[in-house]
Amino acid sequence: YPWPRVLAQAWAGAHNVTIPPEGLFISTCVAIPVLIALGVGIGVTFIANRTRFGRYVFAIVGNPEAAELAGIRTRWVLVRVFMLMGALAGVSAAIGTARLNAATNALGTQEELYVIAAAVIGGTSFAGGIGTIVGAMIGAVVMQSLQSGMVLIGIESPMQSIVVGTVLVFAVWVDSIYRRRATSNRTMLDQRTPLVEMDGISLSFGGLHAVENAHIEVYPGEVVGLVGHNGAGKSCLMKMLSGAYKRDSGVIKIDGQEASINNPRD
Repeated sequence: YPWPRVLAQAWAGAHNVTIPPEGLFISTCVAIPVLIALGVGIGVTFIANRTRFGRYVFAIVGNPEAAELAGIRTRWVLVRVFMLMGALAGVSAAIGTARLNAATNALGTQEELYVIAAAVIGGTSFAGGIGTIVGAMIGAVVMQSLQSGMVLIGIESPMQSIVVGTVLVFAVWVDSIYRRRATSNRTMLDQRTPLVEMDGISLSFGGLHAVENAHIEVYPGEVVGLVGHNGAGKSCLMKMLSGAYKRDSGVIKIDGQEASINNPRD
């Protein structure tokens, strides 16, 4: 990628360099495809993390049935995913054609194994719902470096496929260990002392029972949401936990120890 013309002319004037008739070309040592990859990576990362569509994609690949029951139009989201994939494939084809100065309908054939390995090495889980754009790009750099290294040291093409397959199997094995460990951690989480425990909580306003004999447990690392109709007592329960309301009965424990919470200062 060359310097902009204005910067190149300013540099030439500052260093008394004669500008040739065809213009001064000063390379930045950054290839244009690299800039395109960085731009695409930033754009897709924004889509994945900051848009409703991106969150829908993670929800669908994590649990399709739950996503559909939550009201997500899963088929339409998948259609848009394939549309985005087609657009990115078109960008890749344009870059590949420009680099080779030739076009063929077989461009990119037999590269699927490298793509899958790059995604898995970058942290994408075959179980779904886990992965980042940055991780996939880092995985692609690792796989391309591996392929270039094997070419430079003269490894034959069949052996290159074997090496890539071995790397992929190793990455899948590591991913399976991570998922088993995560499952084990969730099991241990259920056996630990709750960070917050509210047991037998009741609150009345005159003859109106806002909360009656409620029980809730929150463990470290959990994100808990309260769902219910208006007037079900969700906000009253949280206000009793914060001390804004004084409970009629029940016990509140923090880290297994009974806590005296009678006002917000407590």
